[in-house]
Amino acid sequence: MKKKLSNRSILLIVLSSFAIIFLGLSIITSVVNVNNTKKAIDKIGEVKYSIETEEKIDNAIEKYEKLDRNIGLNKRVSNVKELEDAKFNYVRLAIKKAIVLDNRKVADGITNEEISLAVNEAKEKLEKYYKENEYETITGYSEFKFLEGKYGTKNESENTQNNTPSNSEEIEIC
Repeated sequence: MKKKLSNRSILLIVLSSFAIIFLGLSIITSVVNVNNTKKAIDKIGEVKYSIETEEKIDNAIEKYEKLDRNIGLNKRVSNVKELEDAKFNYVRLAIKKAIVLDNRKVADGITNEEISLAVNEAKEKLEKYYKENEYETITGYSEFKFLEGKYGTKNESENTQNNTPSNSEEIEIC
């Protein structure tokens, strides 16, 4: 004669089964999220100063930040250094663009507005990816600080007012 299971036993078996299923799904989801993050970082590729590169970096950062740190998923991303390097190089290129424009303004006829735009854009990238106490670690930042003071947002009205005389003086001198 077969012994019938009690309702409590059946409920316990069903709930245990669900717990195992959900645990399995959680593990699979975690592995997939880590792999997707690694792929997003790999897709960054060669860092250029372009919207496409910025979008790839932002996508990788978003995926990385969504990983559950409580269970150490972020530590399972083996190529996180590549992401940090990509951010560094992207900001470095933004700063370099502003510096080059300033250095070439007379030779190439670059206006103060163009330089100001590049400086403000570089500052935006710097603030987006780094904290203020980390700015000094970026190559070219010390030279950029000078440009920021000269062409930055707070001095934009001064730059607009002084743009024409300053350019004409430089052209006459050369």
